[in-house]
Amino acid sequence: MLVRRLFLFLAATSFSLVLFHGANNPASARETFNLEDFFVGKTVGRGYFESGIAGVRRDFTVHVRGTFRDDVLTLVEDFVYDDGERDRAIWKFRKTADDRYVGVRTDIVGTAPVRVTSDGVRFSYVLDVRNREGETQRLRFSDILYKRPDGTVYNRARVKKFGFPVGKVEVVFRRRG
Repeated sequence: MLVRRLFLFLAATSFSLVLFHGANNPASARETFNLEDFFVGKTVGRGYFESGIAGVRRDFTVHVRGTFRDDVLTLVEDFVYDDGERDRAIWKFRKTADDRYVGVRTDIVGTAPVRVTSDGVRFSYVLDVRNREGETQRLRFSDILYKRPDGTVYNRARVKKFGFPVGKVEVVFRRRG
């Protein structure tokens, strides 16, 4: 149960992705982009969560609907895991400058500062996750998104507890219609 809860929170915090050959190499994905240009409308992602510590890997598909109004990018993410489980996460990213956003979700602690650079879009946030005993575990997520030459967006999230790696989420997004 602990592994399942941890996975659900980890997967829901990240934009969905699929690992393609070479996707782990940031140098292969250096085209800059802005979030609203890619995510407004419909996108679909294929990805997975993996924790070597827990010995778990869960694959998922995520359907994202994005809107941009009054400098706020809203992303409604509907996850479908390969075992049939479903989840939903809603991000709101307020654009504060050409290269800056501030992200919020109801299940993160505080806000997620977002920075757009030539190396990609980077953001970090803290999530309190309850384990099966009802105890709260505070986890730090560090995401980076790259637009790749084929037009997809690769997202990698590293997850840490007390500064130690405990898992990762990887997703590749494609625009739909």
